[in-house]
Amino acid sequence: MQVIFLNDFGSIRGGADEVAISEAQGLAEAGHRVTFVIGSGGALDPRLKHPLIEAVCLDQPDVSEINTSPVSIIRGWWNAEAGKRVAGLLRPQAKASLVVHVHGWTKALTNAALRAVVKSKAPTVLTMHNYFSVCPNGAFYEFPKQVPCHRSPMGIACLSASCDQRSQIHKQWRAVRQVLLHAGVPWPKVLKTAIAVSKFSAERMRPWLPSACRIHVLPNPIDISQQRRVEAARNREFLFVGRLSAEKGVLDFAAATKMAGVPAVFVGAGDMERAIKAENSQAEITGWLDRAGVNARLGQARALVFPSRWWETQGMAVPQAMARGVPVVVASTTGAAELVTHGRNGWCFEAGDRLGLSEILTRLCDDGLVGRVGTAAFDDFWKGSFGLAQHTEALERIYEEALWAP
Repeated sequence: MQVIFLNDFGSIRGGADEVAISEAQGLAEAGHRVTFVIGSGGALDPRLKHPLIEAVCLDQPDVSEINTSPVSIIRGWWNAEAGKRVAGLLRPQAKASLVVHVHGWTKALTNAALRAVVKSKAPTVLTMHNYFSVCPNGAFYEFPKQVPCHRSPMGIACLSASCDQRSQIHKQWRAVRQVLLHAGVPWPKVLKTAIAVSKFSAERMRPWLPSACRIHVLPNPIDISQQRRVEAARNREFLFVGRLSAEKGVLDFAAATKMAGVPAVFVGAGDMERAIKAENSQAEITGWLDRAGVNARLGQARALVFPSRWWETQGMAVPQAMARGVPVVVASTTGAAELVTHGRNGWCFEAGDRLGLSEILTRLCDDGLVGRVGTAAFDDFWKGSFGLAQHTEALERIYEEALWAP
């Protein structure tokens, strides 16, 4: 099988990049040839340096480099050069065994790359790491109000809503990009095969995709080897891992740990660092850590807290913590809540409920309770199928179906 991956980046800048790179590695190790098309330049993840993986970087600017010039603004909507290069890569491929797998395109590849994929008529699979296929801001979330959005995407109420985390002008820029996605590609209408990383996110997307589109629920692969279970009851730190932004619930975590009188550690970086310190001056912020560094902090954690306020599609930190035997405390309106049996391997709480979260953290001062729940989390993870090998096998089945779909 030949698989062409489309992703904005070739190194880890977010969870979608981690998944795309892990999947490419898994497929190559299973004997498939992978072409990994990278929209924007930068360091290349070592896992892409595999004999069966050809990494092709288009060296295009990403949206963070957009300025106020007309050329830059238009290129953020439709990068014609990226589209041309992707079309050129697709043209000579043998169609009989070719699958195109789209991960991230909104930062550098743009709608033009998707247009090239549609015109090629190659069997295509989309992993829905977020909601950008239908929602202009990609999150079904009103950032200024810090609440989920229930409006119909691209309806009048949606277009008039001030929901963007930057400004209303930026929202309108994104709305134009969405018009081009629907009319110029038209991507959502022709999509036949999609992957949702949780049942939760599949349910959110189903009403806005064509009835003929097959949505497969396939959790993200957790590329972690089994280690000795963490003795979480001996630890004191309550851990957050991820981008430090408001929709991630970081201020809720900071406030709840202060109320409960327990130590908070934030692994990550973002624009809420000062606000976190203002909320809880005792909180530790480590910045971004590599995989070994995150693993080390999990080894020191009493519990991992996942307080996200937006409809997070999965949340990879949660199964990573469970794999080490660390109890998890998860906002109920996220895909990660599917992994939690309340009171057995972790706890769920209502997103934004700082008092409710602090009460759970206070309960976790019980060493016996932490030990029992941590053991259950460890056992549940390793009985499941989150590993890369199992994930790759499921991905192969999805590709086979896409190849033979009418």
